[in-house]
Amino acid sequence: MIFSHGYRRIIVESACAGTYITIGRHCSIFGPPSGRGMFSAKWLACALVVVCVSLRHTLAAPAEEEYPPMPYEYKYDVEDQEKTLYFGANEAGDAQGKVSGGYRVLLPDGRLMTVEYTVEGESGFVPKISFENNANPFGKGK
Repeated sequence: MIFSHGYRRIIVESACAGTYITIGRHCSIFGPPSGRGMFSAKWLACALVVVCVSLRHTLAAPAEEEYPPMPYEYKYDVEDQEKTLYFGANEAGDAQGKVSGGYRVLLPDGRLMTVEYTVEGESGFVPKISFENNANPFGKGK
């Protein structure tokens, strides 16, 4: 890359050994121009160029492709009357991105907690929670 400013030309080359910055006849590898020992506006300009080039390469990452929502569905149920385990879940998503589902669990105090939810667009997770007292879900249809 060549950057011109007035009568001076700044050349930045990327090589295996590092980034070389040339200003006029002075050459530097990650340090101020040698021979004069000055930390001048020239060196500051070199450092700025290196930072700008580095940022440009870092920020030029390819954008992620956005894919349309894919329909899906899942369901599971666990029912063990001997250990008093009862829980399950189901969820389905459509091609427009709307998700609906629910889960249920038998709580230690004997209540059955059921959560039904939807997710659509920017609305986020919208649950409806209910409790059934003295529930006996074993043997009920799912």
